Amino acid sequence: MAEASSDSDYTNEQMARFKSLLKRVRQAGIAVPTISTDNSAALLTTNLNHFNPTELLVQKNNTNSLGYVRTGGGIFGQRPAFPQLKPVSTLTASVSHVAVLEEGQSVGYDRAYIAGRSVRIATLTIGFADGYPRDLGNGRGKVSIRGKTFPVAGKVCMDMMMVDLGSALDVDSVGANVCVGDRAVLWGPEEENGSEGQIRLQDIAEELNTTQSALTCGLNKVRVQRQYID
Repeated sequence: MAEASSDSDYTNEQMARFKSLLKRVRQAGIAVPTISTDNSAALLTTNLNHFNPTELLVQKNNTNSLGYVRTGGGIFGQRPAFPQLKPVSTLTASVSHVAVLEEGQSVGYDRAYIAGRSVRIATLTIGFADGYPRDLGNGRGKVSIRGKTFPVAGKVCMDMMMVDLGSALDVDSVGANVCVGDRAVLWGPEEENGSEGQIRLQDIAEELNTTQSALTCGLNKVRVQRQYID
């Protein structure tokens, strides 16, 4: 459904055309095993009344059609217009290296990041080949490590990315304690406490003028391991 609204003339016309086509197909003696008209937004919009099971699912001289809903991104809580949904998708990577850069030294393609002071830089095991957006380089994107957010340093590489952990002279900060093996959260909930996390996928999508589903669907299906947690 392109527009989940009971007041939408477009939706009403769309459904009328669908019903007309369905009727003609059945009149031609063709059984329709399944029917789907709704997406996540239609499922969650409670005042819609377009789906009449008797009208759409009953087939004379055949087993009745089965109706189903294509929930899509709604399964992962990726529909900001519906506050009853909570995001459940988290993208993480590991810290593979921590180094100190002195003033004037650089990291990444085109030397896009040049240290203006002595800083700690962490390298993460994810890059644009994995599906992390290149547009989040040069401080536009942030990651969360040990509960604190740090900006992306320089351009996102193919297989890795770097983050600025702060001044190398600050030995008591969170960044000073980041070490190889630490988990970095690139977006999504960090704990099972109902929080959306410090790096929200919704905010990244808005920043890049795209959708949450476009970002999650862009993750490499081979390189990025999926873990499903009950």
